[in-house]
Amino acid sequence: MTFFRRLSMLLLFCFITEQFYAFTFIPAPKQIQYSAFSVSLPSIWNVTGEKTPASDWLKEELPGNYGITLRASGEFIVEYLRQNHLGPEEYRLEIIPDKIKLTASTEEGFFRATGRLLSILKQATCENNKNILPGLSLQDRPDFPRRGMTLQMPFPGSLSYSGRLYSIERALDYMAINGFNFVIMEVGASFNSTHFKSPKRLPWAEKDLIYLVNYAKKRGLEPIPAMNTFGHVARAAEICPLRNASGKLIGMDVREKEFFKEYRVILDELLRIFENPRYFHIGCDENEEVFRKLAETPAKGALLYSNTINKISKYLKTRQCRTVIWHDMMYSSWDSMTRDAITKLSRDVIIDVWLYDTREEYPEVDYFLKHGFETWATPWNEASNIRNFIRYAARKKVKTILGSTWNCPHKETTAFILTAEYSWNPSTEIHYNPVLEFMKSYQKTNVLKSYQSHLTPLSWQGEKSLTNKKAPHHYATPYGLLSANQGWIFGKNSIKEIQSPDEYRLLKGTNSSALLSLYCAEHPQEMLLIDTLNTKRTTNSVIAYTPAFGASTKNNQWGLDCEIISHKVTKVLNRHKDVTIPKNGFIITSHGGTKRKEWMHHNLKTGTSTGLKVFTPIKTNTQPEAILPSNTQNIILILGIERLFLVKTRATYGFVVITDQQNKEERFPIMNDYAFEPYLENNSPFRCSYLSSSIQTAQSKLILSWKNSSQKSVQKIHLEYTNLGIAAGLKICASGVSQ
Repeated sequence: MTFFRRLSMLLLFCFITEQFYAFTFIPAPKQIQYSAFSVSLPSIWNVTGEKTPASDWLKEELPGNYGITLRASGEFIVEYLRQNHLGPEEYRLEIIPDKIKLTASTEEGFFRATGRLLSILKQATCENNKNILPGLSLQDRPDFPRRGMTLQMPFPGSLSYSGRLYSIERALDYMAINGFNFVIMEVGASFNSTHFKSPKRLPWAEKDLIYLVNYAKKRGLEPIPAMNTFGHVARAAEICPLRNASGKLIGMDVREKEFFKEYRVILDELLRIFENPRYFHIGCDENEEVFRKLAETPAKGALLYSNTINKISKYLKTRQCRTVIWHDMMYSSWDSMTRDAITKLSRDVIIDVWLYDTREEYPEVDYFLKHGFETWATPWNEASNIRNFIRYAARKKVKTILGSTWNCPHKETTAFILTAEYSWNPSTEIHYNPVLEFMKSYQKTNVLKSYQSHLTPLSWQGEKSLTNKKAPHHYATPYGLLSANQGWIFGKNSIKEIQSPDEYRLLKGTNSSALLSLYCAEHPQEMLLIDTLNTKRTTNSVIAYTPAFGASTKNNQWGLDCEIISHKVTKVLNRHKDVTIPKNGFIITSHGGTKRKEWMHHNLKTGTSTGLKVFTPIKTNTQPEAILPSNTQNIILILGIERLFLVKTRATYGFVVITDQQNKEERFPIMNDYAFEPYLENNSPFRCSYLSSSIQTAQSKLILSWKNSSQKSVQKIHLEYTNLGIAAGLKICASGVSQ
């Protein structure tokens, strides 16, 4: 498997503008063979052969999201072929001149083949107004029969309703093209329907849930409803409220006579909306406080817990639906009141074991298998946990892997990518940056559209350094072909390599804008921003500790710590308390499920070479500005950065500002690459996506488009840079307008 992964990362045979184009296959295929030719893709296609739901999906995707026109006379063919000797989800995909062949024996196999094709098309390169793919033959099948993700749909935070809907659509698209075959939609009590009205903020409308259920099914994903039971009241239904001694709502009083009647209303509504699903995940986790309030003794707690779940399971069984629950109330630090429920619980109930730490063995899985339960395995977002837990589940012959996206699905980059990878191929090895690969794959963009029309280039005024190129680079954009042989870099940096974080204090003292970052030699363009030195670690922070702080960090165990001595990572400690600070080095520590922590997991391994740099941005006196034709209809900016900064949560590199003839402004934030929320609004005139690069680091480019939907007269566009944008080397690679 390692061979095929490495093979998929090699430069292809296509030779394009003196650069090779690198493909990444996620998940890695079992078998792949490249041909010595490349295939030029025309703009008119025909989908023929076996008529399947998967071919209907492809016919919907190609015109809408890939810019392909479908006609019976199409000069390029996608042919669906059925061969019964292939396994349940096994398929074969061939790219040859004038044709792509997709072969499978089942509908599931056709969906997997179609998803793979769409992921390949996303990586097509465009040169001279032609989209190009490598010739290849690929045959593949998954190792786990069921591979899914939980999408937490109540969404904490301020994301708008339209942004939530857009986010779930993109998550489903991503899952469908990367080999998943089911999705848990944890709606909880955050929805309004015919017979249930939610008190939650921004509840889902019934019509939108029905739309998302059908959206998943059309992409070969089995939708499964989920809600919390007993506790987690922030997302669960407020049925028969149970309060603690201080009056705080902590859960449901399942002893009340009306409990099941009210609970069943929600079950029935979700069963109807999800069109009689085969499974229903009812949660039941982390409820020790609830059962201390409900029961006087562990024996009574175990009986109440098992009786309640058995009653729900019995009812769901009459609807041909199996109950799924989390494991922890019978095997974890929360099980003091309910551990013995395992002897009383119906074996119709499926146990979903959630474990988020990195170990070599996970005996919780063995425990429930030994007691006769069908068992699922759920990791979260740490790369080593996902890899180790899924591999352990494979050894124990667990059939179902369920990744998790707690908080906001669109932010759980590593969870999506690596669950897709390891649930398909548990033994695979990763040779790419999962965060950046997710970032590119998550986009919904017109990636294959070819154009004869050319956009009119913009001329920028202001301080700039001109970058000449040997030949014009051509970008296929949603509004036309954009050619550029020059780029603009605004602002200046003072960059200083330092030996110890202590040197940063002196530089920060002379200029408060100075930024401290750590990088690894393998990815010198990716900068881990260090928030501060020698202070208490706080939520989602990255802190450096030197001997000046003392003998140890004095932090709790909820972090990732890397010891660095003489520019080398000498130790990596996950969830260790009060880590010792080396006398001749320093500690870098991170907390929380952040992208910086994921980057540290992926890049900072024992023996990794590292360095420290201080960036001091020097702001320019003028802002880059370009005059717009008053009748401008569309604007395209291709933006790049010299280096990628990984920051605390989300940060702004700058703003794009468009001014109309009445001096009214429309502003759009250029965010760091790990924040999607500003781009998830359907009603914005701005859209953005990422253009992948053969070097999948900071050289990936941001495509920002603006559409004049209100037909206003415009006068100019300008950019406003932040200190971080200047430090990152934000640049305009190309820009143009259509009228």
